[in-house]
Amino acid sequence: EAPIDVLLGADVVYFEEQDPLVEAIQSLMTPGHTTMVLAYRERTPADRMYLNDVLLKILDCQRIDFSTADAGCTEIYVGKLRST
Repeated sequence: EAPIDVLLGADVVYFEEQDPLVEAIQSLMTPGHTTMVLAYRERTPADRMYLNDVLLKILDCQRIDFSTADAGCTEIYVGKLRST
């Protein structure tokens, strides 16, 4: 079976759901191949800590800030899973 090329995630970063999200990312992504596009909007300090201390450590990614007058600011991370 061919690896997934792109994995999209939006509104999936919750401090309370750490293990299921990390396990899903690691099982679906092929290091160096699959590109993840993750949209994040901060809700709680715990969610921010989880993003910075857990998710961004397993991804080699760049951040793009996107905002509109109606929707506010969203951070978009685009990158690949780091090799372990």
